[in-house]
Amino acid sequence: MAIVIYNEPSASPLSAYNNTVIEFGLNAGVPARALVFVGTYKIELAPHNGLFYCNIKELVTLLCNQNAFEDSVSVTSATNYIYPDATLYREQQVLLQIVKTNGDVEQLTKTYPYLKSVTQQVRPLYADNNSIRLLLPSANEVKQLTYFEGLPLDVALYAYANQQLTITNTYTGTSVLVNVAKGVNRWFLSNGENDNQGFEADVPLYLGLNKLEISNASETITLYVDKKPVGCGPYLKWFNRSGGWSYWQCKPVYTQKFKTKSLIGLNRDFYNLEAGISGTAISGKENEVTLEVSTGFMVDYERRQVAELFTSPKVYYYHQEALQPFTVTNWKEVTVADGSYDMFNSNQKRKEFRLSITMPMEYTQTYGG
Repeated sequence: MAIVIYNEPSASPLSAYNNTVIEFGLNAGVPARALVFVGTYKIELAPHNGLFYCNIKELVTLLCNQNAFEDSVSVTSATNYIYPDATLYREQQVLLQIVKTNGDVEQLTKTYPYLKSVTQQVRPLYADNNSIRLLLPSANEVKQLTYFEGLPLDVALYAYANQQLTITNTYTGTSVLVNVAKGVNRWFLSNGENDNQGFEADVPLYLGLNKLEISNASETITLYVDKKPVGCGPYLKWFNRSGGWSYWQCKPVYTQKFKTKSLIGLNRDFYNLEAGISGTAISGKENEVTLEVSTGFMVDYERRQVAELFTSPKVYYYHQEALQPFTVTNWKEVTVADGSYDMFNSNQKRKEFRLSITMPMEYTQTYGG
């Protein structure tokens, strides 16, 4: 006698922010109740027609997002550009127990691999590789990326097991062997420094289009990298739906706005009319700064990636000069204004987004503080 799984997610790896529905029962005996253990959490279920139904999505998202989408990965060595990121991948054990009416207990342990991603019901009709994949939005299995020289940029790379990969720029014929860990690895094409001793020291990239092939013993995936020359303009990073990070440099022409607010007034009306200066005095002001920026015109794959900026739970603004190595503290958390945006127009081959970014609240001088 044993527990039988009648329904469970079939993809591998799974998206943490989609349902994980498990339907299970017994192949013999009469069930009285079931217990589902996910981490330190326990769910108790009653049978329906002898079967149990459980959706563990809420517990999975809680366990997969214990860092609240923060990014704490940085390049600690110029020559090392592959960094495992344990916050983007989790293998979750689920213990199923069924207590039968006679008191006997049957149990089964399942392990589900999760990316910190979400998949839509209406989505491009293609299948990502299960062996290795790049966590980038895409309309098909070929991934594309725009890289702004002199600024940090990484690609999240999923690997089903510890393995060695070959990365080749087919346009130059140069290649490198890299070791990746099981789960999600952050592959830094650049850490922003002037004399890049990282990935481009091993596999140089042309200005313009580069075709990179990432291969293991059984599969090859392709990444097209469009390298732009050093420029200027606000640089943003955000967590994308695929479970990695995306980047974009906005146009150098933008507008900075202040929104000020007076803090509580202090009563100073304690003098005769001829001696008074004022009736009240404010205790200070607070100041909210916003940037009105434009992405510039983008081709379709760029629009697809940048569009996720508007729904991302975490957006950062890069506060560092170009051609300098970055640190974690160079990224400042900001908010993209809510609103209605035109995401796609079938008559337009190129698209531009205009957005308002709320910067961190400024420190101001206030009474008694």
